[in-house]
Amino acid sequence: MNLESLLPEGRRRLKKRSPRFWVWFAAVIAAVILLVSLAVGVGVGLSKRNRPPPASVILPLYIYPADNSTWKPAYDAFLSRPDITFVVIVNPASGPGNTSLPDPQYRAAIAELRHYPNVQVLGYVRTDYARRALANARRDVAVYAAWPAAMSIEGIFLDEAPHVWDEGAVGFMQALGADIRAAEGIRGGRTIIHNPGTIPDPRLPSADVTVVFEHDYAAWQGGRDVAVAELPRSFRDSYSLMVHSVPETVGMGRLLKGLSPVARYLFVTNKDVDYYESFGEDWRDFVESVPG
Repeated sequence: MNLESLLPEGRRRLKKRSPRFWVWFAAVIAAVILLVSLAVGVGVGLSKRNRPPPASVILPLYIYPADNSTWKPAYDAFLSRPDITFVVIVNPASGPGNTSLPDPQYRAAIAELRHYPNVQVLGYVRTDYARRALANARRDVAVYAAWPAAMSIEGIFLDEAPHVWDEGAVGFMQALGADIRAAEGIRGGRTIIHNPGTIPDPRLPSADVTVVFEHDYAAWQGGRDVAVAELPRSFRDSYSLMVHSVPETVGMGRLLKGLSPVARYLFVTNKDVDYYESFGEDWRDFVESVPG
């Protein structure tokens, strides 16, 4: 007599499964895992296809650091977006100033920038479209290069760079570029950024990064973006766009989705005057929306 059949259902021993059953069971589980992986892969692929390319922030920080809180919006941005690079341009006095070092407030603030691994600090030098006295521009580069290690920079932002070919402009920019590349006091790759604010003549000396658009949002929408948008995408990593006077009605995410395929280095603000002398009301929105 089978006594086990008399036990309650929950007390009956489980029947042993055959080896063939476990092979079949493992195959089913493997198939389910494969299907799930394929579905996730397709979803990720579609997401990447619709995602704009990663960008970096170029920040002209022409704000006097009156106290420790003045640059706090920038510090907060560095911490909130460790996945992107911030190229910060310091400008104590339309350049490094007339002394070997800026005042104590500036020295402390610039040294603070060095604490953030995703920040690259560049010094501002004005070229006046290659009309400035070359000796004065070279002197500015030398002053930056002589700053102490605690506040050393990683390159130079050459503002008002020429965009029209001229033999004198070529010599001017070549001389400045050679000084920057040779300056031992400048760290890292000694980055050079030219800011003509428009597409320069290709016969002019090149830079690591060129600001090919610096204008208001209306100009971007009004047709000036056409030539910029047609620039070779293969050079995207060497272009920068700086757009100011952006209306509040313009969605930041949508705007950046249109800008980032054109240029890697971006700056956007809703300020319509003194664009670089204070943080715009949309600064946080801009930082949060930059494709990482």
